[in-house]
Amino acid sequence: MASLQSFAVKESQPQWVKEFNQVLFVGDAVTIGRFHAPVEHPRFHHSGVIGQPTMVFPRTSVAIKHQEGECFHANEKLIAFYNKHQDYTRKAHDTRGDISDWFEFSAQVLDEAGAGSQLSSHASIASIERPFSFSHLPSQTDNFVRQRLLVNYLLAGNAGQLQIDAARVEEVAMSILSNSLRVDPLAGSEKINQRQRELAERAQFLLTLGFAENDSLAHLASQLGASVFHLCRVFKRVCGQSIHQYKNELRLRQALGRIAQGDDLNHIALDLGYSSHSHFSTAFGRYFKHSPKVIRQQLLCPF
Repeated sequence: MASLQSFAVKESQPQWVKEFNQVLFVGDAVTIGRFHAPVEHPRFHHSGVIGQPTMVFPRTSVAIKHQEGECFHANEKLIAFYNKHQDYTRKAHDTRGDISDWFEFSAQVLDEAGAGSQLSSHASIASIERPFSFSHLPSQTDNFVRQRLLVNYLLAGNAGQLQIDAARVEEVAMSILSNSLRVDPLAGSEKINQRQRELAERAQFLLTLGFAENDSLAHLASQLGASVFHLCRVFKRVCGQSIHQYKNELRLRQALGRIAQGDDLNHIALDLGYSSHSHFSTAFGRYFKHSPKVIRQQLLCPF
């Protein structure tokens, strides 16, 4: 039977990790928590190795460098993956530091999730400590919303506002894992050279820092030393969407967190670079399929 701990931490963890972690749910199949590493913490840049294979949903922007991999810019547009004993370093992009939600799945769940997914070549208990051959994958919109709803549900349960249904939590977590692994990290990569990939990644980094600004494409291109035409063509090829779409999704995903906190919709709209409340609401409804007010109600009473 799954159990729930109220912002508890595992006693085996050192004190500096306990300060970072909030464990929201502990079950047989999955453990779910939240992580906040402030920039000023002495272990921010190197927090130590990962204890178990972990799937992480970033809430702030941060650069992550796996020991054996290339640096990538984590933000709300992607999901980060870590294997057991994974060593990594981070660099802050956001003054709040690294804020993330994390999911640790049991070896059996990861083994079964491998069938027909990106884990298929690793689907054996012997190698399940290192099931992820990729550092990150795109975070699809529906999955992003379900993950946020699940964490809000657990937060409400920890606060005593509702009774947690452990079986429901694990069922939703399984679907989030399954949906996350459907994306092919290598799709179209043979058509993209290293220079194009680096240009797109540098553009993503600048957009992550300034998604609330209404700068022109010419300004972005000049910062990157590229022409507008070349930048737009390469970005679409590498990222699968236009610069405008990428920037707008960063804004709207940030808005979801602000809505959950109860912020005024007019303030959210203006802070994130929208010209008006109606402009923001239209964009939000088109992207999330519901109005900000409906989503706020769902976040207050998830599942």
